[in-house]
Amino acid sequence: MDDDLNTAGALGVVYDLAREINRARGEGASPQALAPAQATLKELTDVLGLTLQEPARAVSAADAEKINALVAERNALRAAKRY
Repeated sequence: MDDDLNTAGALGVVYDLAREINRARGEGASPQALAPAQATLKELTDVLGLTLQEPARAVSAADAEKINALVAERNALRAAKRY
């Protein structure tokens, strides 16, 4: 019970599988051939609470504006030494 979830090991497996999928895709593997590995990758990331999204879809334009406003506010407060 000391090692219930080896997070580093689990992430290593996810990384290795993603690398193999990318390698196979680069070598011209068909989407049908990649589907089982991609399904396994999705299942593993779901178990770990990770999401696989395209970067463009990860943050909407409205979210990006809100983030930029918060960063600007934070920078202004830091400049005023108001932590």
